[in-house]
Amino acid sequence: MQWLNENMLIGFTDKRGTAWHYRTDLQGAEPNHYPGAIPVADVKRRLFDSRPDEGVPEGNGPFRRSAPDWRRR
Repeated sequence: MQWLNENMLIGFTDKRGTAWHYRTDLQGAEPNHYPGAIPVADVKRRLFDSRPDEGVPEGNGPFRRSAPDWRRR
């Protein structure tokens, strides 16, 4: 529930009401519900303002590839 309240942005709540997962106490530092359209700046900042971590994927599944051995070059 907390993830939904911090990572989903809900617009036009004046017309549609709040989402089923809406909990005021789980909103975090700022609300995720907007009475009108969700501002583009908020979408960029809150949902896409991250940087990928660098590294080799880990896992034990059947499709796991081993890390390249750069020493052989």
